Amino acid sequence: MMAACRCGSMRSSTGNRPRLTPPHERPAHVFDTGPIVAALDPSDRYHHACTDLIANTPGVLLLPVPVIVEAAQLAHARLGVAAEAAFTESVAREQQFTIISPTEHELPARRC
Repeated sequence: MMAACRCGSMRSSTGNRPRLTPPHERPAHVFDTGPIVAALDPSDRYHHACTDLIANTPGVLLLPVPVIVEAAQLAHARLGVAAEAAFTESVAREQQFTIISPTEHELPARRC
């Protein structure tokens, strides 16, 4: 289970996710802002569901750069500057997520 505290940490209570299967052989899941922010905010009604989702989703967890920016801004607005800083530091340090940056060629193909 993920421990998402007011400081913005989303680290699993059992440590980092195990990397048993090579990344190219695991399913990939792209996370959007909503579940990330809910996992950061203990007062969010979806907090527990989102921390469980992040902790228990098998495969590679992909986090687009624009989602990191938006989640950091929302963490700052809802929880303060310390939560924003802790979130961005944990994304960089814990390597729970694989950070991706969509290119200009990929963006038009992703439109709804």
